[in-house]
Amino acid sequence: MVSCVPRRIVGTSKLVQLELTCNRAVCLYRLKHYGPEILEHGVRYHVEGIELCSVGNSPALKESVLVAFNLKAAIDYVNGNLEAAKENLTDMPPRVEEELDSVTLHNQALMNMEVDPTAGFRKLNFLLQNPSFPSETLANLLLLYCKPSHGFYDLAADVMAEHAEVIFKYLLKHINFTSISLFTSNIMQDLYDFINCIILTKTSPEDTYQKMNELANRYSETMRRLTKQIQDSCLSRDQEGHKKALAEYEDSLEYYIPIIMAIAKLFWDKENYVQVERFFHQIIATEAIHFYEPIVKKAGDDILSVTAIVLANLCVSYIMTSQNEEAEDLMRKIEKEEERAHYKNPDKQELHLCIVNLVIGTLYCENKSSSSLKNATYADIDDFLDAADSQGKTVYTSVESPGEGQNSNTVSREARLLKRMFLKIRE
Repeated sequence: MVSCVPRRIVGTSKLVQLELTCNRAVCLYRLKHYGPEILEHGVRYHVEGIELCSVGNSPALKESVLVAFNLKAAIDYVNGNLEAAKENLTDMPPRVEEELDSVTLHNQALMNMEVDPTAGFRKLNFLLQNPSFPSETLANLLLLYCKPSHGFYDLAADVMAEHAEVIFKYLLKHINFTSISLFTSNIMQDLYDFINCIILTKTSPEDTYQKMNELANRYSETMRRLTKQIQDSCLSRDQEGHKKALAEYEDSLEYYIPIIMAIAKLFWDKENYVQVERFFHQIIATEAIHFYEPIVKKAGDDILSVTAIVLANLCVSYIMTSQNEEAEDLMRKIEKEEERAHYKNPDKQELHLCIVNLVIGTLYCENKSSSSLKNATYADIDDFLDAADSQGKTVYTSVESPGEGQNSNTVSREARLLKRMFLKIRE
């Protein structure tokens, strides 16, 4: 809701108090502290018009500040309670559509979009032609056009071409608002980039994928930073800092989810369902890094104080997100620390690196592929198996081997079998 208060303060102190209460409710909404005071006040003291077909836009209606029902409707809508949101709008004094204020018309369009999308698009387009439309109108109209169930990408492109000034005002500048939005509580440059990518999906999927990945990586890094802030604030018992970081993380997550879903849809539309699954596994690994990495970095040089499975899972997450160098660096660091620990206490056995290797090996077995290995590693394995084949023709793998007959089991024979299997899983 853009504004739910009269623009001028006229009349008694009672009206002033109502406006102050309404403004306070709007501020609480922006802070995500949803208070019902303004609604309770309006229902208790201004019940006029309940039995009328239409009360119009009388001064009494404006003074009652009952348009604040839009605020409660917005709260319920954001919280996913669509039926309660619709009920809050119907609790307002009845008016015909031509008498509705722009905020109510905007919110009605959104709440009934699933039932009557044609009417919803008509209302939003009508608002866009009037200078007093809510600041969220353009963003919501574009997002609805680009929604997969609608897919009106050409119409979205036309709207962006026809309303360049509005785009600059509401999409390319940071806007705070208090009405219903389909994206987040702030419309920023990223929203403009996101919509542009969606529109380009049909004509240039490659460019769309690249730009979407850039957006996703940007928010992934932001959430990684915020995760560390959340953990640090918990340790320092900084409640305000924890609350702020958590709110910022949730806002970033609201941006992040539509982006990764749009990327997944690119593969889905090509019927590349295997890649869709791989992509979501990669997203899971990326999220895991956000939690494991701060634990390992906090340990510093005392890396063996970290539980072995945490180190193993971090290495696996690096590999799943194609960050093999980070995984190798971490494993080398573990190896050096184990060597140093063994030098200080030869009787103590360190198993961190052993567990890490076991978990990584399990990953490759589970995926039935070694596609994450470097080309140089492939070459080393091939050379090793070729050498074993060349030098192991007379070396039996068991003392019970029957000799050089047809059923003899030599190192050479097993090397050829292993190479055959290895080449097969690389296909």
